[in-house]
Amino acid sequence: MASNTAIATPKEGHTSKAGLRIFKTALRFRLLFLIVGASMIIVLVSTILLLNYQRRQLIETATSTTTTISNAIEINLKHAMLTGDRELVNESIQAVVAVRSVDVLRILNDQGLISASSVDGEIGKLYTQEEAACQICHASSPESRNKSVVFKADDGRQMLLNVNLIHNQPECHACHDPGNQILGLMMIESSLTGLNEQLTTGFWRTTLVALTAFALLVGLLVPVLNRYVVHPVEELSKGVAEISAGNLNYRVPVTSQDELGQLAESYDNMRQQLKIYRTEMERSEQELASLNEIGMAATQLLDLQQVLEFTVDTMVDKLGMAAAQIYLLDEDAGRYTLRNSKGITQTQIEEIDRRRQSGGDFTQEVVDSGKEVFVPNMAEDPLFHGVWEVLPCRSYLNLPLMSRGTIVGVLGLVTQIGSSLSPREVEFFKATGWEIGIAVDNANLLANMQQREQQAMTLYKLGTNISASLALSSVLDAVVEASQDLLDADVGLVGIAEEAGHEVVFKAAAGVQTNALKGARIEVSEGSPWSALLEGQPILVRGDNQDLSRFHDAEWIAAEGITSLLAVPLLRGGYFLGLIEVMRCQSRYFRPHDALLLLRLAQQVVVSIENAQLYRQLHHLAALEERDRLAGEMHDQLSQGLGYLKVRASITDDLLSSGEIDQAQESLLELKKTTQFLYTDVREDIFNLRTAVTDRTGFLSTLRDY
Repeated sequence: MASNTAIATPKEGHTSKAGLRIFKTALRFRLLFLIVGASMIIVLVSTILLLNYQRRQLIETATSTTTTISNAIEINLKHAMLTGDRELVNESIQAVVAVRSVDVLRILNDQGLISASSVDGEIGKLYTQEEAACQICHASSPESRNKSVVFKADDGRQMLLNVNLIHNQPECHACHDPGNQILGLMMIESSLTGLNEQLTTGFWRTTLVALTAFALLVGLLVPVLNRYVVHPVEELSKGVAEISAGNLNYRVPVTSQDELGQLAESYDNMRQQLKIYRTEMERSEQELASLNEIGMAATQLLDLQQVLEFTVDTMVDKLGMAAAQIYLLDEDAGRYTLRNSKGITQTQIEEIDRRRQSGGDFTQEVVDSGKEVFVPNMAEDPLFHGVWEVLPCRSYLNLPLMSRGTIVGVLGLVTQIGSSLSPREVEFFKATGWEIGIAVDNANLLANMQQREQQAMTLYKLGTNISASLALSSVLDAVVEASQDLLDADVGLVGIAEEAGHEVVFKAAAGVQTNALKGARIEVSEGSPWSALLEGQPILVRGDNQDLSRFHDAEWIAAEGITSLLAVPLLRGGYFLGLIEVMRCQSRYFRPHDALLLLRLAQQVVVSIENAQLYRQLHHLAALEERDRLAGEMHDQLSQGLGYLKVRASITDDLLSSGEIDQAQESLLELKKTTQFLYTDVREDIFNLRTAVTDRTGFLSTLRDY
């Protein structure tokens, strides 16, 4: 079917493919960038968190170690502090610093004075909260408790400061006021250089592990995303591009059962629906184009045969039917007969016609009901068995050709093998039937108009030719020939009513074996088969439903094969003058409009027949008058001349008997002159008589004959 669906041009297709490639490239780079960035962030954050965790662990370990050392130092110094042996305290402090991983060890009293220190020269120094280490501790937590903090020494090294409070124990009450709970502080400073070295070593080790993890993560994620994300999206985008370019035959592959797979399946379902819609649209466009073409033909094609040929060609060649048949009413046969077909053999046509006559007549069913006959599957109807070779999945449609609310024909359609009609297609063909019906009706109307125009012209010419003669026999012969030609009849007759009685004598006849009819008489009276003529009504008889032998000899009717008879009266002022009769043979019948046509001919020629009859009567009267005149002339001239010749002959005989030769010769000479005179006079009378009865009229023709 023809289609006007917009299809992407090569330029559009190229643009779509280029856009698709850009889309693919952008998607790949975006996903790669996303994977690399996300992996890098994850690895970086993990590394930082891991390093911080390691650092905290190391600091906590160092703090715990320092606290342990502080407790051990406090236990070691307890005896020396209780005895007040400052030298022993300093020696213990130096020993701890030398043995333990402690850089500085100080003991401060409750006034902030350094009582003991591992640093030379610090004893007796006032240690206030303005010191850097004290600021860090007191700024964050001013309450009094044991605490460890990290700070940066003046030389730039990171130090771990552990501050332990020296509480006023009961054993200390001997030297100190029991009301004073805190006797002083013990500050232990340890360098974190070793710890930082450990952190640096751990940092590189962690970084190497992070890079390895990053590479493995990217290496694993890229193929996975490429397979489960990029490739499905590429296929989906390719399908979308093909669909947008008009290629609805491209199937969008469903590569997974996840959301992308569902999306691809949805796009493929959409493609299939679009394909169905486009197919329906193309079919609708083709149907509309076909309807438009048929509608144009309905207004342009005015010849019936051309309309029928165009219809079957359109149904088979353009609309894909296997066979198309058009049935029109045959008024002679009184049934719808096949007028044109395509895609069907003569054997099939004959078989279909035989089955129609035996009861399986879908065409007549359509005509009677005015509705289409639709058989979706021809295999289910036994009427099609033996006519068509393959029947399953094949449809038959017989629909009326409508125009002005009446059926002007029937269209039969048979689909291709394996193709059946849908209800929507049936509606389309019904609409097509209306268009074809209009075309057929227009062609019939034009043909009827042309036929009537031709008949009117024929009637005019026939009337002119008939009225040109006044001889009754010539007029009647012309009327017979005119009626026979006008109605395409096999037999033509003209009967003239006798003046006495109700008999009509056939004066003229034409056609097959009419010698038996010419001169025959029929009775036209009330009660006779011809009585309708007296009332001015035509007589139309068909041999299949009426008895033709009531009108003519049965043997002659059977011998000539007469099937239809039409007779019309010749009326003049209500007076019955005769009739015109025509007959047909070989299943050809007259129709009512033929009777009207013959009546028009009868009305036109009745005057000519009456004129010929009147002229014939006048001619008879003129002949009688001429006979009387001729008798008078013969009495006055010829009879007297013959009497004179008789007397002169007797005188001459007497002269010869008496031997008077000279007188006898003079008498013979006079006899000769008289005879010549009488001969000339008789010749003139004969010429005049012949001229007077000529059939010719007009001065020139008469002068020419003269």
